[in-house]
Formats: sequence, C-alpha cells, structure tokens
Amino acid sequence: MIGFAAGIEAALDFGVARVKDLIKEMTPEQLETVPNGYTNSVATLIVHTYGLEGRLGYSLRGQEVPEEVTRELLLHLPRTQTLPEVKGETAESLTAKIEKARGLLKEALATLTEADLDREMPMGPGRTVSVRFILSLLPQHQGQHFGHMQMIKNHI
Repeated sequence: MIGFAAGIEAALDFGVARVKDLIKEMTPEQLETVPNGYTNSVATLIVHTYGLEGRLGYSLRGQEVPEEVTRELLLHLPRTQTLPEVKGETAESLTAKIEKARGLLKEALATLTEADLDREMPMGPGRTVSVRFILSLLPQHQGQHFGHMQMIKNHI
C-alpha cells in the first residue's frame, strides 16, 4: 500500500474505534432516536458515513456498486441534506455494517498506486476530482459525523 493511502486508512481506523466505542452500550431505540432540533439519528449517520466508504471501495476499483450494497449502505438523497431514516439496527448490526464497508475500502486502498491518486473520478453532476482529493476528505467526513453522533447521544 502506498504511503498516502496507508495514512488515510490509519486515520479512518482511529475514527472507527471511536464510533464503535460510542455505540457499544446504546439500545436500538437510542440508535434510532432523532432528538428535537436534529435531523438524523446515530444509526442513520453511521450507515451514511460508512456507506460512503463501502461504495467508494467499488468506485476506486472501477466497479459498479452492487444493488444489495446500495440498499444496505445508504448515501444521502440526491441534492438534499436529508438521509433516509434507519430503523431496527443494533450496535452489533451497525458494527457489522461498519466492518463490511471498511473491508471494501481497505481492499481498494491496498490496490492503489501513486498514479491512481491523480486519476479523476466523478463527484456529482458535471464535476470530477482526483482520487487523492476524495480520499483526503474521508477522515474529515467521518470526524464531522462522529461529532454529530456525540451530540445526538448527549441529547437522548
């Protein structure tokens, strides 16, 4: 694995450990609660955050994301800030989804070369960015939503 990808992976692994620790004692009801003033639950944010990573694992390898992965690992709805509501999850089932998504991304990171980092990938309609740019956003994306998860947990 190239150094840049290894650094991204290490940062993401650190974040994953924090998320798992945050949810390990939460009940299914707590995981799906959306407190007043918030728009998402902890479960929804986990599926969104790690869904992006899992789906990116396929995209980095130039593969279509299988339909079952698309259903399981949700992204936000197009052109909105609304996430599909996630219900019926447990800390264990969410941890399994995190592990699945992390595995998909890790497999892809292990195959990247220095040249791959400069390859352009689509990022929304009519816009492309480098693989390096997309990967550099992942720890920030994870950290931002971890902060949201902490705030939600403190309000339930």
